[in-house]
Amino acid sequence: MTQVVLSLKKEDNALLRELAHKMHESRKGAMSKVVSKGLHLIKEEIERRKAHESLLEKARNAKNLGIGKFKRDELYDRI
Repeated sequence: MTQVVLSLKKEDNALLRELAHKMHESRKGAMSKVVSKGLHLIKEEIERRKAHESLLEKARNAKNLGIGKFKRDELYDRI
């Protein structure tokens, strides 16, 4: 395990300690677990955004794959 030294605002430090206490009570490594969970959530959010942008780009570049325009009568003729 690697040690990292952080400089946090008082409010952020209080929030980190509060979350650590709520999630893991007073167990050893509670703050590290909260930070680790936050990092994984941020990574998932970035991956979700990339996937969303990729889908939007594919949709923008896609050709019309629909059935096109049709009249209601034509639909009943097919049945």
